[in-house]
Amino acid sequence: MNSDAQIGAVHKTGGISGSGEELALTLEKVVSQLTIIASTLHVLEQRVSMNENSVNVCLQYFRDARERNQHMPEHARAVMNHVENPDSYRSELVKLKEMTHTIKTGIDKLRSNDSADHHSSAR
Repeated sequence: MNSDAQIGAVHKTGGISGSGEELALTLEKVVSQLTIIASTLHVLEQRVSMNENSVNVCLQYFRDARERNQHMPEHARAVMNHVENPDSYRSELVKLKEMTHTIKTGIDKLRSNDSADHHSSAR
């Protein structure tokens, strides 16, 4: 029995049909697709590896920052908390502005009193 007859016999029994060339072309396509999948997986693995490295760098940065913060003097830590919490920082700035205004007003009153005293003593 030749190969075509064998393939035909397999077809009659519920197997695959077609010539050996068709089967070879189909297998070549499958191999080509598997090569593309393997290449894609390799690129994906590289990206995941780069991502893992970036995450590790970020984690180390935050560990170092936490360690520096623990060894930081209390007044410096308070300043850092204000910088990290903008709302608190803004309210502190408003208080500082009000205090500055109050001091300026007091200085202006003192100057006007000194000026009035100076003019009255000159008379």
